Amino acid sequence: MPSTDPHWSGALRRWSMGKVFFSEHVSTVAFYAAYIFSTTLMDAGASPDPILLRVRSLDLQDAEKDTASVDDWFVERVIPTSKIQVWVPWLEDWAPLRDVAVDMAEMRTVRGEPGELKVSPQAGTHAYTEAYLTQLWPYEEGGK
Repeated sequence: MPSTDPHWSGALRRWSMGKVFFSEHVSTVAFYAAYIFSTTLMDAGASPDPILLRVRSLDLQDAEKDTASVDDWFVERVIPTSKIQVWVPWLEDWAPLRDVAVDMAEMRTVRGEPGELKVSPQAGTHAYTEAYLTQLWPYEEGGK
C-alpha cells in the first residue's frame, strides 16, 4: 500500500507520502528497517521485527527513479499481494506472501528490551540501528 503515514518529517515526509519504495540493495532496505525498529524500540521500549518483502522488477515496470537516492525506486499504486514475496526466517528462503500470510501474521517476535542489543543504554538511534544491522538482521546481501 502507498504510504499514508511516513516515519519521516518535513520535506522527506511530503516526498514519501503516497509512495511504495524499493531498493536494488537489501542493505538499503536493512538500514531503513533497522532505523524504524530502533526508533520504535527507543520510543516504546519494544519493537516487532521487520518483515522483508520483495517484488520482482518485471512487476514494477512503471517504477520511477527516486531522485533523492542512487538505487531506490517508487510506485504510486498498490502492489497486488500475488506479486509479493516474503523472507521466511524459519525457512531461510523466499515464499509467495499468499502462501505464508497466516504463518507470518502469527510471527510476533519482539526484540523488546534495548538491553538485548549490545549497546549502551544511553546510545542514540544510530547506535541502535548499527547494532540491529550487525546483531539481528536475518538476511545478508548476496544471500538466497
